[in-house]
Amino acid sequence: MRNVYMIAIALILLGMTPLLAENPSLAAIPRQVPAVGGETQGALATAITAALPDPNFTGFGGNGVPCFNCVPTSAVTNVGLSVPLTWVTRGSSITFVLAVDVYSFSGVGNFIYSIREGERSQNGKEVARGNVAAGVYPANWLAYFPGTAPGNPGRYTLLGEFDAGGAVSVVTTPLIVQ
Repeated sequence: MRNVYMIAIALILLGMTPLLAENPSLAAIPRQVPAVGGETQGALATAITAALPDPNFTGFGGNGVPCFNCVPTSAVTNVGLSVPLTWVTRGSSITFVLAVDVYSFSGVGNFIYSIREGERSQNGKEVARGNVAAGVYPANWLAYFPGTAPGNPGRYTLLGEFDAGGAVSVVTTPLIVQ
């Protein structure tokens, strides 16, 4: 079953063209399933990842996208996939990607990432944060946040939050800085 989920996520990401710029950006794949009538809180944050940008990619404002098996100095367009990293080098350039599945919510949604001190801690001291708000509709959304890994080595928690009109969904993953 895990392979099915990984294949589905890869297919979703392969179909995306991220719109990375110096600021956070969003990309969406409209849902094929019709929204359920009367539901107002049908949105979940599904994954938060940290990935290295591809230094050879110059599109989308000159910023590299997270890349898996990219071809350096290639004449072909590299497909940007966020390969989840748990270990990162302190102070390195990182792209944080928050995946959100909006099933039946339409309205203003707020995509948020944060890094907190401590392993598996939603209450640790916040050392980095970014957010972007946008009008959303039923779709699979990806929010891209260019950033930097914390400067101090240690164990951190990477949090992804999606606020759908007051209904907040949170997903976390460990982040170890060396």
